[in-house]
Amino acid sequence: MTPKIFKLHLHKLQNCPFISTLRYYFGNRRSETLFNRFILSFTSLNSHLFQHNLVPDPSCDCGLTSETPEHYFLACPRYNQQRIKLIGHLSQIQDLVNLPFKQIRNCYNKLLTYIIDNPKTASPAAQHIQVYIEESKRFEVT
Repeated sequence: MTPKIFKLHLHKLQNCPFISTLRYYFGNRRSETLFNRFILSFTSLNSHLFQHNLVPDPSCDCGLTSETPEHYFLACPRYNQQRIKLIGHLSQIQDLVNLPFKQIRNCYNKLLTYIIDNPKTASPAAQHIQVYIEESKRFEVT
């Protein structure tokens, strides 16, 4: 992603009412940045890169399907250990007790909606998601 494309994307989002209120001050800067890219739907997952013609194929390295955020968080077998830990933590948060973890797209959308709509009370969920992102090592620069 070039700086020009990133700036254009941010410019389009400036009128979005929740952008200025979302603040998650924990973890390190890198994990916070990656987490917020998921909220903005502008990650370096193959599905997002494919949408911007930056990779020829949206497939995940696991070979099962496209590397979407839903697949990355809730289905990719490469991150089973991290996912078990994440779901265990999220299922103990009172507001997320009934989150439908088996319904991948529905679950991911409800989780993001909860975090966006409740930025102050959703920080434990956001923190666990950041830990998942860090521990998955999917976004490490090599």
